[in-house]
Amino acid sequence: MAVLAPRSMETPLLRLRSLDGRAGWVLMIALWLVTRLIYLLNVMLGHHYPDDAFFLYAQRISDGLLPYRNFPVEYPPLGMLFIILPGLAHAGPLTEWGYGASFALEMMALDLLTLFLVIRLAKGLIPGDRSGLYSGLLYTSFVAASGAIAQKFDLIAGTFCMIAVVALIRRRNGLAWVMLVLATLTKGFPLALAPLFVLYQLMEGRASYRGLYEGLRATLASGAAVLAPLVLMAGWQPLLHAVIYHVDRGVEIESMYAGLLLLGGRLFGLATASYANPADLSRDILSPLNSLVDTLAVPLGVILIGWLYWRFYRSIKARPEERDTALVRTTLLVMLAFMITFRALPGHYLLAILPLAAMVRFEGRRQSIFVLTLLGALLLGQLETVVWPQLLAGQWVGILALVLRNGAILASFALLLGGRMRRFVPGVRSANRIITRTLPNLSLGWAVESGARSWQQMPASFDSYRGRAIPLSEQHTYLAQQRSQII
Repeated sequence: MAVLAPRSMETPLLRLRSLDGRAGWVLMIALWLVTRLIYLLNVMLGHHYPDDAFFLYAQRISDGLLPYRNFPVEYPPLGMLFIILPGLAHAGPLTEWGYGASFALEMMALDLLTLFLVIRLAKGLIPGDRSGLYSGLLYTSFVAASGAIAQKFDLIAGTFCMIAVVALIRRRNGLAWVMLVLATLTKGFPLALAPLFVLYQLMEGRASYRGLYEGLRATLASGAAVLAPLVLMAGWQPLLHAVIYHVDRGVEIESMYAGLLLLGGRLFGLATASYANPADLSRDILSPLNSLVDTLAVPLGVILIGWLYWRFYRSIKARPEERDTALVRTTLLVMLAFMITFRALPGHYLLAILPLAAMVRFEGRRQSIFVLTLLGALLLGQLETVVWPQLLAGQWVGILALVLRNGAILASFALLLGGRMRRFVPGVRSANRIITRTLPNLSLGWAVESGARSWQQMPASFDSYRGRAIPLSEQHTYLAQQRSQII
């Protein structure tokens, strides 16, 4: 007789039961092949190439110039490597078509690698997703809806962040911190995740101090290995320029602030217009309220991200058994908080959150709402490109598309703030391993000993929630859930 699973264990949005086996895998592979082929042909035949600055950087490299030393750039070192690599691998004279096609193929290969990692890491980690199929379907759908995989490299930072978070949950401290360094050297803003990693380890007790030390040591070693040659070659000034550049940039037309300025200009008659900014090859907004945005943008981001740190600390202190899901939730929130408060929010920024977003599991209907809301934000970003001329002209149809997209991003942020997420499986397994381990009873071996002395026992382990026995009721619930998945 089949064992009924609790209502909270129902598969969100899609019934995995109907996708198990060959049908589900065929659907995922077909979805990946069809959508990625469309985006590849969009570059090769539709001539929608990557950012103009990417090709310019690759041309300068082919001419023998070096970034940071011979010309300034706005991207961190590892991000620059992924930008110029297609140009270095291209044989013969570098053309815009050749570079665009090579860059798209590079991103497709990394996208396929990320899909494999999402499935591999979700397997055995996420309850109700034994094979990782559902996570793979979510990831494939998210990236397909974004439409930017062939032109931008933000996904790479998201891949590094996902590996870093899962490695930290699985106590691979050195790997976690190295991946965080690589994510920071790719896109910059993942540096805001470092305080979360420190809090996550410190709040576990003194038993985790050694792991934190190993992680920080790996951070210094990997960071020095990348930055030291650059500093010797070009000095500190070019690297500082890549950071200061973003602090001083204008209000880009796709940012949260731009949407409000354009909407306010239409409603209240403020003189608001867009213009081409040659400094960063972007379209910015000119408004009487620009000075207000320049004053508030950075403090607002610092305050919001600082509040998320405090909220994370309070959460794992009150419910230490949910620390792993709290880490995933707050990682996504911090990344979104940076994007929301930054003065630029092009649609491709969201690529950085998609690998980890595919591993989120809320209880009940909130999961379906979160997935649909995030998909809506990604699809509205594509709609925004369709009405781009109207947006530049300040027409209602373009402004509404931008405001709806930004509203969907804010709704995704709000959904992540609340709701209960399902606890990851390794927390139960690691606890079971701890409670079944038998510690040796040390003794001096004297025959006259008739009882255990306090000085004969092993020292008690440091206070940590992982060292406490799981209540029988929770173990029975977990076994019932696993039995229901098998049946």
